[in-house]
Amino acid sequence: MNGQQVCGKLLAITGLVALSACSGADFHDVGIVNDGGNSGSSFGGAPSSTGGDGGSPSSGGTSGAAGIAGAGPVAPPVLCNGSDSLRFAAHNGGGNASGIPSLVLETAFDFLLIDGHCRYYAMTSPDEEIRTGVLPLADAKSLSGDFLLGHWQGLEHSGFGCPDAGTSAFAFAQDRAESSCTTTPLTSAFAIWLERLYDAGSPVDGEVRYGIVEASSEAWPESSPQAALPYPFKDPAPIATEPFVEMKPQLASGADATTLRELRTTYQSVSHPVPGPMYAIPVKVERENEVPTYYNLVLRDTVPFETNGVLAITDFIE
Repeated sequence: MNGQQVCGKLLAITGLVALSACSGADFHDVGIVNDGGNSGSSFGGAPSSTGGDGGSPSSGGTSGAAGIAGAGPVAPPVLCNGSDSLRFAAHNGGGNASGIPSLVLETAFDFLLIDGHCRYYAMTSPDEEIRTGVLPLADAKSLSGDFLLGHWQGLEHSGFGCPDAGTSAFAFAQDRAESSCTTTPLTSAFAIWLERLYDAGSPVDGEVRYGIVEASSEAWPESSPQAALPYPFKDPAPIATEPFVEMKPQLASGADATTLRELRTTYQSVSHPVPGPMYAIPVKVERENEVPTYYNLVLRDTVPFETNGVLAITDFIE
C-alpha cells in the first residue's frame, strides 16, 4: 500500500487527526472525505518567505497538485495574500436566542477571523475580551491544512436536526461551509485553533460597544445586590432598554473604552451572583437618599470587520 492509500484510509477513519499523521507524507487527500473522489491537491508546498501565504508552493516547482484530469496543476490556496481584506472566518451562532442581549447577537458567540496580512482576531465568549495577533508562516500553513482550505466542496453537508441548535459557519475567500449539531473536520479544527490563537494573542484596543438593560426581570438585584458595581458614567436611564427588546448600542473610545474594559476585568475577578445576568455585568446607580437603580451592562470589543455594529463577513471577505 503506498503513502497516498495509507493517508486516504487514515482520513476516512479518523478525520482531522489524520491530517497531522499524513503531513509527513506530503499528501492531504480530502477526496476520501468526498465519497472517495480525489481532490487532486496537496498541502505539501512550503510557505513563502515574504508573507504568511499558508499552503503556497515552495520555490523550484509546483505544489504537486494533479488537478482535474486534463486540466493541469491546481494552485494551492493562499490564506495570507497581503491584502487588507478578510480572508477566513469561523464562528458559532444562531440557536435559541431567548433572553440573550441583542448586542451579543451582533457577533455570534465565538469567532476566529484572519485577514490577508495573517492578522487574526479571536473571541471565545461574548463577555470576554477579544485578542489579536499575527500568524507565523508555519502556523498559516498548518491552519490551511487543518481547515482543508480550498477543498470544502468535497465535505458532506452535516444536516440540521437538533431543535434550537446553533450553526458553525466557515468562510474562506468565496467558499462557504456550515454544520449544525455534529462534529466535522472543520469544527474540530476550529476548537483547536481558536483556543491556541486566543492563548497566544494580546487584548485588542480601540472602541468598545456597549448598552444598558433594566434589571427589572432579574433575580440578582434582590438576591445579590452587593454584586453590582458602580456604573462609571452618567445616569444611563436615557439609553437603557427594557429586557427582551433591542438595545440602544453606544460606542466608547479612548479613556471611556479603557474604563469599560477595566470594569469587565474587575467583574471577572470576583464571584458572580447566581443566577446572574447573561453575558452582562451587574451595575448600579446610587443617588443620595434613594434606593439604587440596577442595570445589566453589556459590552464587547470591536473588530475591523463590522458594518453598523454587526459582524459582516460577506462585506469584507475576498
